[in-house]
Amino acid sequence: MHFVGEMSGAAPPDFCVQELLQRYPNLKTRIPPLAKAIERQAPISYTQWEAWLALFLRKTMLIVIPSETAARGPKFAPTAETKKAQDDHLKRLKSIDLFPGDPFVNGDGLTIQILQSAVIPALKRAAREGVAAARQPRNLPFISLGDLFKGRDKQLEALHSALAAANGAGVLVRALHGLGGIGKSRLAVEYAWKHEAEYSALLFVRAESAAALNANLAALVGAFLLDLPEKGAREDAAKIEAVLRWLEASPTWLLILDNVDDSDAVAAVTALMPRLNGGHVIVTARAANFPATIRKLELDVLGQDAATQFLLERTADDRQRAKDDDVQAGMLARELGGLALGLEQAGAQIATDRIGFARYLKLWNESREKLFAWSDPTLTGSEKTLATTWATSVARLPPQSVRLLDRLAMLAPDPIPDSLLDVAVPGEDAGYDTQKARAGLFAYSLIARAKGEDGQGFVIHRLVQDFARRAMTMERRNAALREALAWVNAAFVGHPQDVRTWPILDPLAPHAFVVARHAHAAGIAEPTGRLFNELAQLSHAKARFAEPLMRRALALREKSYGPDHPNVGQALNNLAMLLLATKRRDEAKPLLRRALPVLETSLGVDLRTPWARAVTLPRSRPCTRKAHERDGGKPSFDRVGRRPDCDIADAAGVSRQVKRRPP
Repeated sequence: MHFVGEMSGAAPPDFCVQELLQRYPNLKTRIPPLAKAIERQAPISYTQWEAWLALFLRKTMLIVIPSETAARGPKFAPTAETKKAQDDHLKRLKSIDLFPGDPFVNGDGLTIQILQSAVIPALKRAAREGVAAARQPRNLPFISLGDLFKGRDKQLEALHSALAAANGAGVLVRALHGLGGIGKSRLAVEYAWKHEAEYSALLFVRAESAAALNANLAALVGAFLLDLPEKGAREDAAKIEAVLRWLEASPTWLLILDNVDDSDAVAAVTALMPRLNGGHVIVTARAANFPATIRKLELDVLGQDAATQFLLERTADDRQRAKDDDVQAGMLARELGGLALGLEQAGAQIATDRIGFARYLKLWNESREKLFAWSDPTLTGSEKTLATTWATSVARLPPQSVRLLDRLAMLAPDPIPDSLLDVAVPGEDAGYDTQKARAGLFAYSLIARAKGEDGQGFVIHRLVQDFARRAMTMERRNAALREALAWVNAAFVGHPQDVRTWPILDPLAPHAFVVARHAHAAGIAEPTGRLFNELAQLSHAKARFAEPLMRRALALREKSYGPDHPNVGQALNNLAMLLLATKRRDEAKPLLRRALPVLETSLGVDLRTPWARAVTLPRSRPCTRKAHERDGGKPSFDRVGRRPDCDIADAAGVSRQVKRRPP
């Protein structure tokens, strides 16, 4: 009962109001008149706040006002200000169709009004529906993490905004999709707990297949949930019909359909939607392909800060402490790539074994497969592990998508340019469709579009790559490495020192480096040496530190071709030029002495002839158009008059202009 007279009491201080709004962030959106009053800084008394909170919590409220002739107490002393505050309050209530009853004259009149308006109807309703009617049915699989739920505020708000935009629709559906283990089910359940006061029921149904959806939907009739008379029916169809009737008769429910992970489950969920009315549905899915009637929200990994803070707080009571725990937790968060399930598994195992972050990182590097498979459902809230989650997804892939996944596992976790798919994999069957193979990976959220302004390319999570590599046999791993190496090598075309090729080479560079590093470790000399050489030239052209790449390219080419091959001479020359550019002439001279006879022999040119001397410039300065024209040559130049192929130097450190042969 909300009494509204002509006097208004004290208002709570601002910090109390702000704390209340933080606790109930949707308070203002649910009650627009209150939001407008707060924005105008209108006075709202404690009693008025109690009324608004009662409405927010969906309480039945009776508004009562006294008549002008009703007796007043000795302290009755209204002012123009208090009268206006109460009049404004009544106007706000009336704007949402809440009106006071007839003014009461005395206590007897007030009692009759209360009994007729509120108490007797409530007693009748309770007698008719039973005490169970007041209980909110819920079967959420776990409780809220509370403050431990990190880094998802924006996603929760986006989900709430999407579900609030019903616009009179019978049922509103949103599908949370993303990589297995990214935290879709947890987000849906946290949303349910956060907004439980807005719903008449919180229902959780596993729907990994059409059969599972029907069985778990039928199970809602049970005595511990909806407790419907049809709970004793033999056929699931009768139980499902009873559940659907209850949902229509009890609007404002929330239904979570969990693990809708393949096309058959998507079809079953899509067929169910027209039969629902009066609530909200959240679908969690690794499947990424839904009809247009089901709008999607893609979930990404946790940010670095949120993941680090989760690990620190999750293990705070049990881990072995160290001074650099924040640093070590950050390292572990990066290793796990922000995957919610991976973070929870790591935190649970650290707490169970009473170890520190440094020890867990050591185990991670030494026996990752065991950590992938570790599970304690009591602690983590799930029987699934990263390994079982991804194995299920991979098992559903068509063969051509599996082959593509194997090759992608050999690349870097950086964005992969779409242009790579336009390059045929050397040795692959003519009928192999790389675009179709990638579509299969998108369908099960094993890859995702790259984030960023341009949205170009796609990404695969580093742990998915690691899982895929470990799942392959040794024979298949070696074959996939050679396939990926040849694929990237075929795509890595264009002179690295020509700026026009950089838009092609730059996105491929991290993948060329990683696959070449894997190939080097496996003892594959070519085209590993060629990729290292091209990467070194690209780094040198961009004024990056390229010496390690050049030295690795030289070693691989010597091993592959022997000391007298022109590719070796080229690698010697490239490294020498870098050493000259960094003022290390003494280190460059022996390399140049080795390079000179090799290049002379391979090119068929005596670099000591008058022609050669006529086109030389001292101390590695770039050759000029004038020098070449004086010698009668007609080389091509770039805009600054430099020949891009002039990078051969002699044993004295003098730059000589000789056209390079392709490797």
